[in-house]
Amino acid sequence: MNIAAVAGAEATQQVSSTDNVFGDQFIGKDGFLKLLITQMQNQDPLEPMSNEDFAAQLAQFSSLEQMQNLNENFTDLMDLNKVSTTASLIGKNVVYQDGETGQSVTGNIDRVIIKSDGTYFKIDGKEISSDQIKEIAQQATQPTAQPNV
Repeated sequence: MNIAAVAGAEATQQVSSTDNVFGDQFIGKDGFLKLLITQMQNQDPLEPMSNEDFAAQLAQFSSLEQMQNLNENFTDLMDLNKVSTTASLIGKNVVYQDGETGQSVTGNIDRVIIKSDGTYFKIDGKEISSDQIKEIAQQATQPTAQPNV
């Protein structure tokens, strides 16, 4: 694709169709809209963009916006799933590796703590990282006395 000189530009730049003009950055909907506006402002008035090309670019913009909205919804769903899954671990017995002694320790999950750097469990008063957990089991139930009939 040949990019012609535009209003005051001194040289013509050759860009192949495989070159990444935007570098490694992803162009978001704001960047796409700015690019479209710049293209409209700098188009040749004697040969303006066709209606079909303009409609196609608007459709691409709409598609980009919908994909970003879908991505946000998936992120929210993953966060909700993480909270739900970790909350279901409260009351479970676990075996974890103690960071100080290196020993395997058995304990009961009292609380789940979600931080920006990961998920932690409050086990018998200690805050344990999820990557220290080695085993999760149901809490042993105490046998209940059967009434004599």
